[in-house]
Amino acid sequence: MLVGLDPHSEYLEADELDQLNEDTSGSYAGLGLEVTTVDGFLRVIAPIDETPAERAGIKAGDTILRIDNVLVQADNLGDAVDMLRGVAGSDVTLSILREGSREPQDFKLKREIIPRRQRARPPASSRVMRICACPSSRPRPAATCASASPICRRKMASP
Repeated sequence: MLVGLDPHSEYLEADELDQLNEDTSGSYAGLGLEVTTVDGFLRVIAPIDETPAERAGIKAGDTILRIDNVLVQADNLGDAVDMLRGVAGSDVTLSILREGSREPQDFKLKREIIPRRQRARPPASSRVMRICACPSSRPRPAATCASASPICRRKMASP
């Protein structure tokens, strides 16, 4: 079967096909959270509007310690994101430490289909500058950031 493929075709494993379908469909089943790693912890950048995460009261700056009682390994963001996603309608419990709190709170959420947010394109006459979250004392344009931070490198590489 594979011999008959043209040079532009490729065999995909099941998980690769799922990722391709997600990328091309414009939606995924999950909680509606934007996350990153900060100082070795999984940190919420922001809940997406009108999603289970926002309705549950999860806030920017919250630290996710456990997903379904499994300790989050923030050194692998991809695995953590996979744990947050799942089948629409399935339940997930997040143990979250909020700034200023000493004890984590548990949030029980139900995954939903989350439409991918479209970035608004600025008018052709405007200029866009990306600001890097540099560890230095002041933000600066991402293209001039000398930080080795993966956040900075990712923002410099993004379109």
